[in-house]
Amino acid sequence: MQLKASTDHSLSKTNHKWTTLKRVNLKVADYFKELGQYAKTQKIKGCGTVLRVSNDGSFKSSWLCKDPLCPLCSWRKSVRNRVQVHQLLVAESQQFPDAIYLFLTLTVKNVIGEDLDSELQTMGRAVSLMFQRRALKESTMGYIRTTEVTVNHDGPVITFHPHMHLLVMANKNYFSKQHDFYQTTEQLSNLWCQALKWQGPEKLVVNIKKIRPNKKGHDALLAAATEVGKYQVKSTDYLTNDEEVNLQVISALSKGLKGKRLISFGDEFKKTRHNLKLNQQNDQTAFNSQPIITDELNESTVEWNYRLGKYSRTQK
Repeated sequence: MQLKASTDHSLSKTNHKWTTLKRVNLKVADYFKELGQYAKTQKIKGCGTVLRVSNDGSFKSSWLCKDPLCPLCSWRKSVRNRVQVHQLLVAESQQFPDAIYLFLTLTVKNVIGEDLDSELQTMGRAVSLMFQRRALKESTMGYIRTTEVTVNHDGPVITFHPHMHLLVMANKNYFSKQHDFYQTTEQLSNLWCQALKWQGPEKLVVNIKKIRPNKKGHDALLAAATEVGKYQVKSTDYLTNDEEVNLQVISALSKGLKGKRLISFGDEFKKTRHNLKLNQQNDQTAFNSQPIITDELNESTVEWNYRLGKYSRTQK
């Protein structure tokens, strides 16, 4: 049955974010066009142009380009990450009810765009090495690692600040004085510097804190999932009022993030994720939602209208 386009019905107000991010998505596609990357331009431009939605406007599915700089994909990925992390934490808390959860941030010095690729590779290997050290191997049971890259526009040269957030599941006796598990911030900094083979004059900054409910009243597990699952790269960092700077930043980020695994799972988290088959989840899953039951009679198609700059429903 042929679909007939209609501009009388816009996407539900609850999904206005799709419209906002699709507009930003098109700006990003234009920048890649200016950079001469025409295949990537078309790929990003085609992302999220057609959505399957229920009659109440809730999202069901769409084709997404999965580019790390696509605002639509970054948003959906952050949603999926929060879902998976929360599911993992619920499962682990049932299996290890006395486990302690820690939030660890590992940093490095700012780098220029040309060095971002190699720095991210080095950091990824260093995290694995760090948790193989006896000091952490005996006291922790697993971790979830996410990589975030922010842009520093303040200096004479644009630099990038890659850092890693880790949600660590620690032994129940981690803080016990009877065991030698607890690691001070200085000790963790030493371990991180050793893993990186850092030879700079200053120690690298690390931060660690115990997971607690956040200010919005979320329970500790949900707070942890929200923190770890946040955006890896924010569009506000690479879309400024300076067109030349935007081109430079997008070019550097595109090269640096290419092929990078921005979220990974270690030890118990990796095992549980495999057992729960969470790697088969797609990004249409909504955070804290019930499993989607497909009912094509109660679904419709919403298409991006380039002339109006918004989504419009199609009618059968």
